[in-house]
Amino acid sequence: MPDFISFDNAINGGGPKPPGVVSFKVTWEATGPAVVNDVPTKRFHGEHAAALAQMEWSGRAGDFEFVSRPIATSSSPSGALLGTQRTGSFY
Repeated sequence: MPDFISFDNAINGGGPKPPGVVSFKVTWEATGPAVVNDVPTKRFHGEHAAALAQMEWSGRAGDFEFVSRPIATSSSPSGALLGTQRTGSFY
């Protein structure tokens, strides 16, 4: 993953883009039954369950390394959804 150094470089390019490495570990666990939401007029069909999500990550670019806290300390206070959906031509 390129490290664009600054927002301007990410948008306009042209500046240095040293390589970076990122790693994510994410777990999801449904906490209830799936709820079906079918809206034919909008060509949308979804089946989603409330869930808990946890994540840890690390990143490295040049001499800099960043590491999150362990996954066990992570939470999804605003809630997460786990499920499937179909829209548009896949409806």
